[in-house]
Amino acid sequence: MKFIRPAVLNESLFGGKGRGYVSKIVLFNYPVPPGSELPREYTEVLDQLGAKDLQPLPLVNGVACSFPETRVQAISGFQHVFSVEEDLIVRLQPVVQEERLALMKSDDQIIPTGVARIGAPEVWSKWKGAGVKVAVLDTGIDMEHTDLAANYRGGINLISPGRPPQDDNGHGTHIAGTIGAVDDGKGIIGIAPEVELYAVKALNNRGEGTISSIVQALQWCMENGMHIVNMSIGTDTPSTAMAQAVRQAASHGIVLVAAAGNDGTRNSVDYPAAYPETIAVGAIGDGNDLAPFSSRGPEVTVVAPGMQVLSTGLQGTYRRLSGTSMATPHVTGTVAIMLQAVSGLNHSSVVKLVQGSAERLPNLASDQQGAGLVRVDRAVSKGSTPPRPKPAPWTWPQPRPEKFFEWLFGPWFGRPSGHGR
Repeated sequence: MKFIRPAVLNESLFGGKGRGYVSKIVLFNYPVPPGSELPREYTEVLDQLGAKDLQPLPLVNGVACSFPETRVQAISGFQHVFSVEEDLIVRLQPVVQEERLALMKSDDQIIPTGVARIGAPEVWSKWKGAGVKVAVLDTGIDMEHTDLAANYRGGINLISPGRPPQDDNGHGTHIAGTIGAVDDGKGIIGIAPEVELYAVKALNNRGEGTISSIVQALQWCMENGMHIVNMSIGTDTPSTAMAQAVRQAASHGIVLVAAAGNDGTRNSVDYPAAYPETIAVGAIGDGNDLAPFSSRGPEVTVVAPGMQVLSTGLQGTYRRLSGTSMATPHVTGTVAIMLQAVSGLNHSSVVKLVQGSAERLPNLASDQQGAGLVRVDRAVSKGSTPPRPKPAPWTWPQPRPEKFFEWLFGPWFGRPSGHGR
């Protein structure tokens, strides 16, 4: 998963913007109100610069638009402008992709290896994620897949507004299956098989989107009461707009789970996973070794299975994929179970519980595994255990009034005070 920095966009990713135009996000010093109407002082600035295709981004007090390449240098000189950055293109890049598997022909239900490895089957007798809203910020979800349809609750299509957020790539559907494939006796079962799944389609059929679409996606998640957002995306380059959107969503109480990245080197954790408001997820293989592609760095929170992960595919199929993209939904599903099982959790306490209940892997360094392998069974056990009661403060003995003098002056009355009995 990579954000590619384009020098000049002759054509928009989602429609022509004209030759010699570049896609930018302009952040202003003061709020951008919701809706399509911009404050007059902002429109005057943008009009002078020849901006077009304006898309307000109220979550970050900004506007996504396109400028003539020759006018870019003049943007930052205007009074109301806080900063300007490129509206980077997003491209998903799974490390390994296998052919689809026709498991639908079998009446057997498979528990994927990763789902079992993190202890999910141990908690299903009590908790399956019911009532927890999870947004899959991705390419959409195959809403008619037999293992997903019962848990699918809706979403938004930011690529083709007004149309259903149907997955036309497969990446988002794979993510959704690991999180919440239903327990229906066939196909596979996800970590939280009763979770509520929402498709937030911010990437097109080629697995491409923009920073502005991610900002819009996070705003939708805030407005629609999402509890968790799975973000199997990343960039080597920090984005002020994305950082502000992540910060706003986290302060709203949303738990953000993001892929660490597939660079496979030290100090290479991608954004948004590198932002402190997210849970950054690395990947391991079946033998608890670090996946060779998994990014490393102090920002890694935990790791999860990410090699040859079996999950749902398009048109009712199943497939195996590898990548930190595939590790991330294991943590998202874990958090969904935690939110159902443990009362009183907030954003901060969720992160602490995920870290505090992780299984430390002996062969991996801290920058490779963070706190260790995510373990949903240990998380709910640790979170559900009531704290030890504080010992009562010590006080002086309180004898009955009629025995007070006998208790106080017993030795002088020729009888023991009670010691030694």
